Amino acid sequence: MVSEFIIAGTGLAVYRACEKYYKNNKWKTKELKADIKTFENVCTKNETQFYLLDGSITKYGTRFIASLKENDFEKLEKLKNKFEIGYKTDIEIEQNDNKCTATIDIIRNKLNDYENRYEPIEVKPYEVYIGETNKFDSMVLNMNDCPHLICSGSSGVGKSEELKLIMANSIHFNDETKLNIHICNVGNTGDFDDFINCKQVKSFTEKYEDIYKQFEDINHTYENRIETFRRYGCKNIKQYNYKFKNSVKKMPYVWLVIDEIASLYPSSSIDQYKEIKEELFNALCDMGRRFRKVGIFLVLGIQRPSKTVFNPELKMNINIKVAFNQNNTASSLVAIDSEKVAKIGRRKFLVEYDCEEHWSRSLYIDDNIIREIIKDSIVDNRTAMKDFNTFLNKPSKELKEEVKATKGKSKDKGKAIPSKVSKKIVELEVATEEIKESKSRVKNIEVIEVKSSDYRVENGKILLNMRRVEG
Repeated sequence: MVSEFIIAGTGLAVYRACEKYYKNNKWKTKELKADIKTFENVCTKNETQFYLLDGSITKYGTRFIASLKENDFEKLEKLKNKFEIGYKTDIEIEQNDNKCTATIDIIRNKLNDYENRYEPIEVKPYEVYIGETNKFDSMVLNMNDCPHLICSGSSGVGKSEELKLIMANSIHFNDETKLNIHICNVGNTGDFDDFINCKQVKSFTEKYEDIYKQFEDINHTYENRIETFRRYGCKNIKQYNYKFKNSVKKMPYVWLVIDEIASLYPSSSIDQYKEIKEELFNALCDMGRRFRKVGIFLVLGIQRPSKTVFNPELKMNINIKVAFNQNNTASSLVAIDSEKVAKIGRRKFLVEYDCEEHWSRSLYIDDNIIREIIKDSIVDNRTAMKDFNTFLNKPSKELKEEVKATKGKSKDKGKAIPSKVSKKIVELEVATEEIKESKSRVKNIEVIEVKSSDYRVENGKILLNMRRVEG
């Protein structure tokens, strides 16, 4: 009896011990043991130690959850480069909301240009889809919350393809009643030619004189919308469209897409377009400051950003920064306020959005994929339609004045010209004795129907009541 009790008690103790060991070590599988050993070796070499609470195998690599004490997260971040050397791959470290733990992601399975092809992801007209993170999460960013986007990167790293992916995806899910796009292709690169015939594209410019009119037209849209918001008691486009949802009064969002904003900045004091470029660039900075509330967003591109072009005034109003590879540290600091994108390689980029950073890699896209995605929006001969580049068809200021001056004149010279007639008193300074002479002077004044009874003399002055034609 006693022996049976001892055996039962021993068995229960062994079971409890095994259960405790399983609970504490169930995540320490064979696949994870090598990564755990590498983690511990890096910590030991750097004379620090972190306790791993959990681990798992993910589709992108390995994920660890580490326990944190006071100031431990700063120490962990400083070891990031050491971990990347130890694992021979990219590492992402993030402090969790509870502040007591950190997530360590070991990125092994990276995006591939051909295997990870672009597939449409549904977006609203105020959203942009920029691809997937290193963890294969889709990145859809809201420009109502964080207005305006700039994509930077040296030549050939995928900057223009990224802008085309953003445009194609948004055009696919939003018709012209929801989204209007104005393209400024000042570099005349031909990168955006596939979009010219889209119904959503309302203007396409390449010359500085046309761009000036394009900017004026967009500013006119801003002023009209501000006046409309005041009339209906709305603060912004979000409130207005909610008030008039399912109504023809609902406003489309507007994008101004510029592939290379450096082309709008004077290259030197002898630049032949210096004056107009200065006006255009100042207008661009002003747009970034004012246009968010009316639903007009900037989608910009720049190769090598400098402090002069991507200046603080413009930079502070661009809330989404997509930074591809930069060839030097100075350009990286301007693009993303850190050295993180200096010499990172092709198609890899860092996103700064809502005070957070996300590493990603652009998806594979080409012209054939773009044409397939936007085919339902393509029309024949878009440039000949009345709603395309409307500002180029408007008469100039001088022509308007000329039309106004000649308005009402008959084509037939033999017919009388209808006119409005009004009375006007004209005062002439003359001496009393010169009254008779002044009557003859009246004939030289450009008036009609002046009779002798139409004047009187007061205090040595002749006051003429004349009927004047206002053409």
